[in-house]
Amino acid sequence: MKLKLNFSMRILLITFIPIIGISLFLTILNIKGLSKTSDKLLEEELRNTGMTILQNYESSNTDNYEYKNDIFSKGDIKISEEFNYIDKLKEKTGLYVTIFYNDTRVITNIMKENGERFIGTKADPKVIDAVIKNGEMFYTSNISINGIECAANYIPIKQPYGGQVIGMVFVGKDRTIVDSDMSKLNTISFICQIVIILILSVLSSISIRQMVKVMKYSTNNLIKVKDGDLSIKIDEKMLKRTDEIGDVIRGTDNLIQSLRDILNNIIITSKTLEAFSSNFNESAENISGSMANINAAVGEIANGATSQANETQNASSQIFDIGNAIDLTKNHVELLDSSSKKMREYNDNANYTLNELSEISNKTKESVGIVKSQTDLTNSSALEIRTATELIADIADQTNLLSLNASIEAARAGEAGKGFAVVAEEIRKLADQSQNSAKVIADIVEKLIKNSNTSVSTMNDVETIINEQNNKLDSTKKIFKFVNDEIIGVRNVTVKISEEIANLNNLKNSLLNSIESLAAIAEENAASTEETSASMTELSQAIDKTSGEAEQFVLLSEELVKSISKFKL
Repeated sequence: MKLKLNFSMRILLITFIPIIGISLFLTILNIKGLSKTSDKLLEEELRNTGMTILQNYESSNTDNYEYKNDIFSKGDIKISEEFNYIDKLKEKTGLYVTIFYNDTRVITNIMKENGERFIGTKADPKVIDAVIKNGEMFYTSNISINGIECAANYIPIKQPYGGQVIGMVFVGKDRTIVDSDMSKLNTISFICQIVIILILSVLSSISIRQMVKVMKYSTNNLIKVKDGDLSIKIDEKMLKRTDEIGDVIRGTDNLIQSLRDILNNIIITSKTLEAFSSNFNESAENISGSMANINAAVGEIANGATSQANETQNASSQIFDIGNAIDLTKNHVELLDSSSKKMREYNDNANYTLNELSEISNKTKESVGIVKSQTDLTNSSALEIRTATELIADIADQTNLLSLNASIEAARAGEAGKGFAVVAEEIRKLADQSQNSAKVIADIVEKLIKNSNTSVSTMNDVETIINEQNNKLDSTKKIFKFVNDEIIGVRNVTVKISEEIANLNNLKNSLLNSIESLAAIAEENAASTEETSASMTELSQAIDKTSGEAEQFVLLSEELVKSISKFKL
């Protein structure tokens, strides 16, 4: 047998289960926190007690600790004999106290079963390592001493001078007492948690009861709507609520208003349908008369669709021929592009040759200029030589005349002038030789000047020819540049033509696809028109049938009005 729970109980369960779960979780965390806190407080208590004991000895005097004759002392204080001090401390605090000399117990308030004190025994090795060897404080939450489980703290005893570890102070607390105190704290914490849960439960119950009350109010309104009562008026206080319940109530109110509007529209529509049904019979008769004309028009459309299909097939064939022409044009353009590439290569080679010829011509022109300059210098030197030769000839003539006069004077002198006559004769001969040499030089110079003038004239002609050659080379370069530009232009045009041909090819393919689609559509249209013709016949029959059903529709609208009248608006 299934347990049935009402809405309020479900909400209470939904609310309480998380609260209880969270509370238990918090309780566990609180217990763990209390345990850590308690352990920390216990450690501080034991450490402070140990420090107090140690300060009690160290504040009395500044002497070093000593161990003589089985007595552990500091100055005049015999530490190993002060039983009253540690026994009273145990009575007041319940703490165990032990003082070690090195690793051996010399005084303690821990008693054996036979009533003797637990002295003369060694400390735990891990305690010795931490305190005696390393000089550090050591705390443990659980250690067994004479069968007693304790929480313990060890503090090293150091010499006032030098800081040497001489022993240690032990302060411990029975673990059963610690656990008992912890149990009390946990119990108190648990009770506080229970109280908090109860308070939260009461507050939640009150809140849930109010929510359930409001939900029942909203549910009762919805039941009235279900029964056809749309005259409900929602309480303004409920509509002004700002919570989710208020949203539900406002939604219910909006639902009622919407149903009212829908029913009013249905009433108006039913009356309109009643009037429409009477008009529909008349329209059906008119439609039946028009169906014959429509069937004839559909037949003509079918014939047109068939013709359209044939025309699209012809167009497809023509497009295919256009595609072949485009492909042929593409091949010609590719050949033109290849030829333009070769022409450009030839043009580049010709330009390179023309540039070399231009450089050679310029170098020749420079050489001719140099030769011309040298020829001008030679001609100038020849003219100077001719002038000098004429001067030599004049001097030779004068020398010859002087030698003749000297010969005459020597002949007059007789024997005394014979030597002078010989000299005069030699001078005459020399003058004759100089005159002959001058004539020879003059002839050479004349020939040189004549040849030089001829060379200059020739050089001028060569320079003129070179200039004309350079002009022609420049003109040829311009022509080749023009040809190159034209080749580049042809190249660019061929590239553009190739691109356009590619676009035309794509357009051709798209057009072929479109025409194929149109052909298919035309065929489908032809088939559809035939089907439409048949459908129109069926439609005519259906209209005749609908005309009869319209009368039934009027009856149904009347029944709808009667059904709506059951609602209270």
